[in-house]
Amino acid sequence: MEVTEEGGLVAPKEVAIQYVAYRSALPMLPNHTCHGLEIPPGYASVGVERIADSQFESLELDFPAGDGSTTLGEVVHGVIPWCKRYIIIPGMEAPPQRTRPLSANPQQ
Repeated sequence: MEVTEEGGLVAPKEVAIQYVAYRSALPMLPNHTCHGLEIPPGYASVGVERIADSQFESLELDFPAGDGSTTLGEVVHGVIPWCKRYIIIPGMEAPPQRTRPLSANPQQ
């Protein structure tokens, strides 16, 4: 796989956006899957290079990884779907600051 961009992953944390990991975005191809599963609308495949701080190792993923991993700490050097809204690409505008926490359901 060819890495197309380097940058970071962010996640909502209470009332702000928190930088949680460094990543590489992967190219979006027609019928592209992540671990054999279709990538959900609004998500992209990312490779997790390292975690910004050990406090984020237990951050729960929106979808389990192909090996069943469910936390960010378990997928370092792996590929996972990540919400496009929370992918930072250098030179692009950062996601807006949240005024309230996200729902516990990632599909909302």
